[in-house]
Amino acid sequence: QSTWDMRSKIDGVCLYNKVKPDHVIVDCGGLTTLDYSAIQSFRQLIVDYRLHNISLQFVGLMPPAVDLIIKANLQEQFGFDSLQEAFESVSPIKGIENRDETHLSHS
Repeated sequence: QSTWDMRSKIDGVCLYNKVKPDHVIVDCGGLTTLDYSAIQSFRQLIVDYRLHNISLQFVGLMPPAVDLIIKANLQEQFGFDSLQEAFESVSPIKGIENRDETHLSHS
């Protein structure tokens, strides 16, 4: 899938639910490799959503793609291994076990 598809899914979920989230968490568990254009696309998505005060977090990225993310200095947005860990980090109430969420998978 392209980042355009990802952007469309995120925007579609926000419009459908009539919300403007503070955080969007994207499951990247199916990604094992990235190329230069993918890294640049992720970077642009992060910048675009940051302009709207929305934090994007990508979780579950597989090695060796993680190494490329570190080299691109994007590890802050890819710092979680699991969806649960990411949800807990952005939850206003710590220790929430389950949250209502729409699960976006980029695999």
